[in-house]
Amino acid sequence: MLFSDTALADSSNILIFLVFGWAFNGSRWPDDHARISFVLTQNTKPPLPWTPGHQAASQRGLRRPAGIAYLFGFSGNKILKRLVEETADDIRTRRALEQKPVLRGYAETRYGATSWKEERRVCARIEATTMGLDIRFVVTNLCEGSAEHIYDAIYCARGQAENLIKMHKSQLASDRTSCRSPIANQVRLVMHTAAYWLMLTLRDIVPATDCMRKAEFATLRLRLLKLGARVTETASRIRMAFAAACPEAEHTGAWFGAWRLVSLDGSTFDVADDPALEAAFGRPGAGHGESAFPQVRFVSLGENGTHVLFGTKMAGCTTSEIALTKEVLPALRQDMLCLADRNFFGYAMWTQASATGADLLWRIKQNARLKDEQRLPDGSYLSHIYPSETDRRRKTKGVAVRVIDYRLDGVEGGEPIYRLATTVLDHAKAGAEDLAALYHERWEIETALGELKTHLRGAKIVLRSKTPDLVRQEVFGLLMAHFAIRGLMHEAALQADEDPDRLSFLHTVRVIRRKLPAFGAIPPRRRAALHSAILAEILQERVPPRAHRRNKRGVKRKMSNFPVRRKADRPPPPINIKNAIRVVM
Repeated sequence: MLFSDTALADSSNILIFLVFGWAFNGSRWPDDHARISFVLTQNTKPPLPWTPGHQAASQRGLRRPAGIAYLFGFSGNKILKRLVEETADDIRTRRALEQKPVLRGYAETRYGATSWKEERRVCARIEATTMGLDIRFVVTNLCEGSAEHIYDAIYCARGQAENLIKMHKSQLASDRTSCRSPIANQVRLVMHTAAYWLMLTLRDIVPATDCMRKAEFATLRLRLLKLGARVTETASRIRMAFAAACPEAEHTGAWFGAWRLVSLDGSTFDVADDPALEAAFGRPGAGHGESAFPQVRFVSLGENGTHVLFGTKMAGCTTSEIALTKEVLPALRQDMLCLADRNFFGYAMWTQASATGADLLWRIKQNARLKDEQRLPDGSYLSHIYPSETDRRRKTKGVAVRVIDYRLDGVEGGEPIYRLATTVLDHAKAGAEDLAALYHERWEIETALGELKTHLRGAKIVLRSKTPDLVRQEVFGLLMAHFAIRGLMHEAALQADEDPDRLSFLHTVRVIRRKLPAFGAIPPRRRAALHSAILAEILQERVPPRAHRRNKRGVKRKMSNFPVRRKADRPPPPINIKNAIRVVM
């Protein structure tokens, strides 16, 4: 429905919410008539369309034509309240006598405003509470049905339409009509509405027993639609190149079943030895005195398939890794499976992470007290974790977990027992050996942190910035540069149908450094060709397969609890993790 400029100007002090209700008698589209519902609020004037100021708008189509049933809600006046005053007093008295907090009743009358050509049926919902009376009025031409049915069953059903409109705006961004042309904005709104019907139809065809049947559009888009496009905008047109398939699902290490694999870890950067930086970030202790440089600490989530770091939080080294992790966990999503080392496990951290909807697979310490409550066929067992020893004795506030104990047979330097905890309680969804092998994919975030701190930062020992704000800016600049580089590697891997792990990060950094000056020197119309050339050059260098690599846990710097690692030290021979795993019964 289109309104003229006059009608829009007349409604300057009235908020109109117009709903075309299609859910009549349980069907989406009515067979023989339509119902229109209005929710009107005004500042000073009575509701549209019967006020003199809106009489012209009423004559242009807002009056009731033959065959159209209407139901309007509007704020009352003194005359209407006087007509239902007797019923309202009765309801208020009964509520007080029965000592109920709320009592609702209904009334109806005939009412005709001076601008109406005839009297119409008016129904009132009267609610008496301890705070007083709340009376709502609706006017309709429906002859059948009680006042209660008219208000509760028909008029209040508009609330679902309001929810759908909110979904239309919030999850499909239909309110972003930023074009300068009215027609262009109308076209955008039509496209958003087409997307709305697509999502609604997609949800309707989901089986009734599936949880996705009631999912919001954002969840449907995340779980069911994997559509990517490259958008090229020129002066005359916009070109969209769509991917042929779901690209990320084909990458090795990106997914495990229906879960997107992410890992959690933290690290530090040394900053300049400056009093202002030491006051802002602190200086870590050492075995003999203090460290040579102040440090800034950060914690990130990393996507295993692409090595992209996200959800990063940063603070001084005096802030613990656990405290920073609590700020990072809200970045987890429902389709993720988060891997983490034993440093992060604890009742508070576990419950906060699982509350995001993501599943967890964390290593825990061998001495953790976890009672074998139910042994599963794959060798894992169910147990509970508790916030305190008192809760453990009383068995209160317990959280169910699944525990996997395993060892690595024939692996030099392997620990006697490795212990994992997971929120995946159903062994049929993921077996113990599969999860044990999957946990070793956590090393992908260690590789990503190495890319960030070694290859991207270069050979510098400390960050160059000399003020706290510039240090934070430099760290986030490095994270953004890493994200951009990994994005290019991901795009190149998609073109060649290759695992991103087979592409060299250091080679990609060198390619970008060579091509970056040329990017600003060429006109925009030729940048697409340069972009394609960069992707092709990234693909020219591949690295050997990285599966089952190992490194000794050590550091190159002295004054550490870890043994010194020298250049002459060679890594142990590669192993097949899955073949070496033996679940301990």
